[in-house]
Amino acid sequence: MANPPTSYDYIVIGAGSAGSIVAAGLAASKKAPSVLLLEAGKDAKDVKELWDPNYINSLYDIKDIHWGYKSVPQSHMNNRVLDVWRAKITGGCTAHNDMVYSRGARADYDEWESVHGCTGWAYNDVASIFDKVEAKLNPTTTTENTFGTDFVDACVGLGYAWNPNYNSGQSMFGVSALQSTINEEFTRVTSYESYVPGGALKNLSVQIQALVDRIEFDEKKQTSGVRYYVNGTLTKANVTSEVILCAGSINSPQILMRSGIGNSTVLKNAGVTNTIVDNSEVGQNMWGALIMLGSWTTSQPIYNQPVNEGYAIVWANINDKDQPNNCLEMMRGLYIANQTEAQLEGHYSVTGGAMRLQSKGSVVITTSDYTMPPVIDMKFLSADGDFEQCLDAFDLMREIGNSPGL
Repeated sequence: MANPPTSYDYIVIGAGSAGSIVAAGLAASKKAPSVLLLEAGKDAKDVKELWDPNYINSLYDIKDIHWGYKSVPQSHMNNRVLDVWRAKITGGCTAHNDMVYSRGARADYDEWESVHGCTGWAYNDVASIFDKVEAKLNPTTTTENTFGTDFVDACVGLGYAWNPNYNSGQSMFGVSALQSTINEEFTRVTSYESYVPGGALKNLSVQIQALVDRIEFDEKKQTSGVRYYVNGTLTKANVTSEVILCAGSINSPQILMRSGIGNSTVLKNAGVTNTIVDNSEVGQNMWGALIMLGSWTTSQPIYNQPVNEGYAIVWANINDKDQPNNCLEMMRGLYIANQTEAQLEGHYSVTGGAMRLQSKGSVVITTSDYTMPPVIDMKFLSADGDFEQCLDAFDLMREIGNSPGL
């Protein structure tokens, strides 16, 4: 960004799933405020493998598009250290995920309002927003083939009825055609690509490879700007209205804590000298999912799948609020990087996901150095019932994979 201004109406941190939409929406509003969008990674257009859905299993090998985060040893998982995948690139995790598109269960949103007091976040309130997002992203269903049809038949035979649209706002239960952010040309679609038109919004400035150090505040504890580094050079951008933090579940709490918002004891131990807000909840209550994988050899080749993405998805073990505990997907091949055509044609895989675990983890900084990763502890399987939920996912994955039709 050549000769950038030093002050903006809004600064958005993170050009990922949410930040891209927020920044573009602000810049395109009637008042046309000046907006600075900061992204720690590079432009996704420079990573050609990213746009081909067949590379979904290979993107994790491209180190410079990830933060490289690791969990601490998980004490309830035989001390395994887990990769915590977070993208560092325009588009965020929409640029490196498996492109599955899901709104989530209606009850999830209704509980945000009824249980947590988030007025205006019930499903009926947000459904129209999803409609607008989907008009931009235009989710598609992956091409059906013989294997996809047989997979659906196997699921129906096991009692998982055909559900024509799991994103309808009604029950998600059953087996459905997978909705994905892959366009009709079989190219990945990202939020940044969809919402941030190159050069079209003159009042939107985008700075890539900008590592945010912290948000700054004035003497009244009002946001005054953001400190960030580009190629090691410190830059300060002032803000007249708001800083909007869209840096994801790992980086957002890090930035807050480095900025003086968090547990004052944690901040002090990390060398953050000025506590703006003492809040012990920052970086706490992180939820995650666990996904298992089973692979099988097939007695006949699997053809006619234009991308390495499965045709169908299963939502199972629904609770009394119509929220699915388990999610299963299918795909041809072994779900590994750089597969040969023989591997793709000669195998199929099914994933079993435990999607409603109650274990809650944390993200904690131990230093104010913006280049250092936080301590991430998912605390997986520490809550009662979580291990059993994983067993349910594994058993269902195996039952479907071993079904007579497959």
